[in-house]
Amino acid sequence: GPKPREVVRVRSLAPRVSVTQTSNGWFNLEVEFAESDQSVDLAQIRPLLVSGRRYVKLSDGSVGELPREFGEQVRKLLDESGAEPEGSRLALAPFEAGEVERLVDLVPEARVAPETRRFLAALRDFRGIE
Repeated sequence: GPKPREVVRVRSLAPRVSVTQTSNGWFNLEVEFAESDQSVDLAQIRPLLVSGRRYVKLSDGSVGELPREFGEQVRKLLDESGAEPEGSRLALAPFEAGEVERLVDLVPEARVAPETRRFLAALRDFRGIE
């Protein structure tokens, strides 16, 4: 007879973001997508983002769905910066501050180091002067 269809559990993956700055002004961006005990890092997700796909197989056999808007923003950032993630980490030049800020704005619970927040705020004020 026909085989029973396998039911695949789809989990909505939430982005986890943390941003710090190095002494030379570069940003250390850490991005993971997670739901309860399952997570995937930026390096694992990169090929998906580049190809426009949003579903990733998780280690427990379920499928994770990436948030569309955030995924797009990360893809754009990877494209523009040409930066290669190492695991969940991405080093970005100071001139990528605008993109970093847009990512942080999409994730209300993003962890941003206080000095990085001040830097981004100062930059925003400066751009507002133009």
